[in-house]
Amino acid sequence: MSDYDFSGKVLVLTGASGGIGLATARYFFNCGASIAATYNKNPAITELIRGSDSSANQIFVRQVNVADPASCVEFAGLCQERFGEVDFLVNNAAVLRMASVQDMSDGLWRDVMASNLDAVFYMCRAFLPVMRYGGSIVNISSAAAHRGAKDHSAYAASKAAVLAFSRSLALEIAPGLRCNAISPGMIETEMLDVLPNDVLESLKQQSPFNRLGEPREIAEAIGFLCSQNSSFVTAETLHVNGAGYIAS
Repeated sequence: MSDYDFSGKVLVLTGASGGIGLATARYFFNCGASIAATYNKNPAITELIRGSDSSANQIFVRQVNVADPASCVEFAGLCQERFGEVDFLVNNAAVLRMASVQDMSDGLWRDVMASNLDAVFYMCRAFLPVMRYGGSIVNISSAAAHRGAKDHSAYAASKAAVLAFSRSLALEIAPGLRCNAISPGMIETEMLDVLPNDVLESLKQQSPFNRLGEPREIAEAIGFLCSQNSSFVTAETLHVNGAGYIAS
């Protein structure tokens, strides 16, 4: 059963074909929202369109390089033509690249920053003019932004910057719009395929649940931050990590 009624609402979602992105698209679709979704290389989000007779008019999918400002502006224009104003923007697209600081190339650093940080800025800037009063922005960060991550310093740094950006943006756009972040712990998605099995097992043991999180658990948290149940919540970070990382 869906928690919220998002009928008549429009969600803009980046990284929609990844584990968290696809779960979020399905969750909001089941809650009645229309969805404007981006993907980079994997068009798995299109399966959602084929899965329902009613989804053809409810889901708008485009391949977009969200690290390119012109592409974000173009996508915002297309969304406005299709849906008019939008209600929710979820910046989920991200990349994970493994390298120590000493061995990291300039290209790897810039690729991670462009995909994980620049894209959030470009999408927010492009979509602010077309967001409906009372709307919500949710930026996906990571527990790595709070505790660091060995051999993933670029990823951790980019996600930490997303938190600072989100807080600053929240102050600029209130009271008409809200902006919050979610810091997931270890979630069972394809992004973790780069990690060795022994590292994954160690990560599971860091949580008293002794498991990884599920993408739907992040999708449901996003739903809360987009709902009126969180109408007085902004500039906050919601930790969803099964106590793998504890913050006060």
